[in-house]
Parts: sequence; C-alpha cells; structure tokens
Amino acid sequence: MVLKHKSDRYDKQFSSWDQLLTLLFGAFSRCDSMGEICDGMMGMQGKLNHLGLTSSPAKSTAGDGLRSRNSELFRELYFSRLVMIWSIPVNIYPR
Repeated sequence: MVLKHKSDRYDKQFSSWDQLLTLLFGAFSRCDSMGEICDGMMGMQGKLNHLGLTSSPAKSTAGDGLRSRNSELFRELYFSRLVMIWSIPVNIYPR
C-alpha cells in the first residue's frame, strides 16, 4: 500500500509505519497533543525497537509527517483491516 500511494516519497526519516505507530500510540494513550504523544513515546524508548522504531519521533518531525503525508494510505489500511475483521466468524453462543 505504501508503494501504491507513494506515501514515503518525500519523508525519508519518518516512514508511514513510524507515523502509524505514532498515531496509534496517541489514540491508545488518549493523548491530546503531538507533544504528549512524542513525550510519551520517549518514555517508552526501550520498548519501541520491538515495533521497528529506532527512536521516538521529534514533535516537529511527527507534525510535518501529519501535514505532508496523504491520509489515503491510512484510510485504505483501516478499511482493509475492518473488512478482514468482519470476515472472521464469531461464535456468540458458546456451548
């Protein structure tokens, strides 16, 4: 999808994956600002390498990524995951 949307074309240091993880961290942590997100990620510095991040993004880098990157990639990713989840059969009446 990244190649299809060319979302990493201009942002070499802050990839689409980095941005997705940053946004998910902010949503799950209920952060209100980019500063809170980046400071929170800085506190989790040692655990970020398990997700493929070498370091937490700077506030300006994350903000630039939000402004410059087309959101169509994340829209397509969200809806493709939603379709995948809907296709999983769920047994709501276990025996």
